[in-house]
Amino acid sequence: MLDVEAIKSDVVDKIMHGHLELPSLPEIAERVREAVNKDTATTAEIAKIIQTDIPITARLIQLANSPVYRGSFPVEHCQDAVGRLGLNVTRNLVTSFALKSVFNSKLPLGRKKMAQTWKDSVKVAAVGFTLARVTPGLDPDRAMLAGLVRNIGILPILTYAESHEEILKHEYEFGQLCKLAKTDLGVAVMEHWGFEDEFVQVIREADHWKRKGEKKPDYVDVVLIAQIHASFGQKDRFAVPEKFKDLPAFGKFPVFKLGEGASVELLKEAHDEMAELQRLLLS
Repeated sequence: MLDVEAIKSDVVDKIMHGHLELPSLPEIAERVREAVNKDTATTAEIAKIIQTDIPITARLIQLANSPVYRGSFPVEHCQDAVGRLGLNVTRNLVTSFALKSVFNSKLPLGRKKMAQTWKDSVKVAAVGFTLARVTPGLDPDRAMLAGLVRNIGILPILTYAESHEEILKHEYEFGQLCKLAKTDLGVAVMEHWGFEDEFVQVIREADHWKRKGEKKPDYVDVVLIAQIHASFGQKDRFAVPEKFKDLPAFGKFPVFKLGEGASVELLKEAHDEMAELQRLLLS
């Protein structure tokens, strides 16, 4: 049996002393984020950066033409897509698409766990995106990104495991290690990447099911609810509460005023859009 506490301490110690590097934000995401954060950023400038990555350019254009963002005419060029989406939405979408490249490993078993973590995160992100679309005050693109980064703290653990393969062979202990360490490590990654405080808050509180927070729903609330939806049909549903009404977040969303099953109907209606979004994030 592995000593989970000792492994966590060793991971943190190695990061603090520079012997284990935190993952880097993909270059294109970093360049776009830096450019958009400048007051002088233009759609042409942002499009020029994005077009250095052909797959992300294609996905951005596809999403701009999807029912979610579709305008009165189809867009064929990256700059037109950026103009339709807006700079801030474009920044968040490019970051979301680029994150997939971070979920990789040198080890076959590590790659398998990375792929499963990304797949689970994409499902939560798609649900969060859809829920935020019908919730005033929330941006769907930010909700999607919040869902994608909620388990980002697992990445340093898997990087550490590349030098300690036995960790990956103990399923239960590995799961316990992730639960124990992913919050602190996730916060470290978010701060390392310079993400806004609300994303750091998602990392800190995305497993606090009884969290009350503010009266209006925020992105932590979105991720909490989205995790329950995304868990439907999974064998490990014990990890999340059985009923929405048990969560303080439940009463904050207008959709739930229509009944506990209203969000399920919402997701059924948005099935095709969610499937397309997941396809783009997984491809």
